[in-house]
Amino acid sequence: MMRTHLLLAAALATGLVPAASAQRGRRATTPQRNTAESSATSSDYRFSPALHAGQRLDLSNIDGKITITQARGASTEIVVHKTVRRGNGDLVKAVMEETSAGARVCTVYLNRNGDNDGCDGHHGWNNDRSEPLDVDMTFEVRIPPGVELGVRTVDGSVEARGIDTPASIHTVDGDITFDGVAPDGLNTVDGRISATITNARWDHDVTMRSVDGDVDVTLPAGLSIAISGETVDGDVHADFPVTLVGKWGPRSFRATVGDGGSRELQVHTVDGAIRLHRGGT
Repeated sequence: MMRTHLLLAAALATGLVPAASAQRGRRATTPQRNTAESSATSSDYRFSPALHAGQRLDLSNIDGKITITQARGASTEIVVHKTVRRGNGDLVKAVMEETSAGARVCTVYLNRNGDNDGCDGHHGWNNDRSEPLDVDMTFEVRIPPGVELGVRTVDGSVEARGIDTPASIHTVDGDITFDGVAPDGLNTVDGRISATITNARWDHDVTMRSVDGDVDVTLPAGLSIAISGETVDGDVHADFPVTLVGKWGPRSFRATVGDGGSRELQVHTVDGAIRLHRGGT
């Protein structure tokens, strides 16, 4: 728990938890107070914001995995599964808020008086907290085609598959697994990045960063971009031909793929390897 507290403090200091104005979500069951470490209680929050192509969904969590897939239809489905292992689970909740761009769903840690129950609150982590909390909030999300995605979390992995618009994903302590069109950025501090990019035409640069973890990227056939990368304690490998621009490795490189083009993939890690692969059409 101490490590989680430190990660949360760092995330709050850097604005990792986003902000807006609140709308309550519907819970499947009512969470119960649980102070015994030997037993756990669970409950679900369910949200269905009306989002269409061109709008944006932002997700913010503190402790727990986030999984996003593309919905089969036009409905957005968000289930936040709460597991309380220790402490008063009523002090942790999921909230949905409307934004000018669409909607956001976040995890909120309440004060004892419950007066900061929106995503823009201080989250009450150190306010009047005498009882330790161990609460896991797991997000399962299905978004319609064309909806933009932003994800920020502290202690948890992120898995996003079938994403058809540029996404931005940040976590502090967790892996990122991504499959979809070229994202705006994938960033983790303590975790591995595994990304498969499915579109060969990009209209923006892409950045992938890890501090303590490998970065593994699979690129589509027919792609023409510039690629640069750097690692402090790791090596660099590509299993397909590239055109070097300067020196290749052992810890940094700059190259082009195909005809090069004006767009660039930047890959950085401190303690990890960089692996580049060529996928199918």
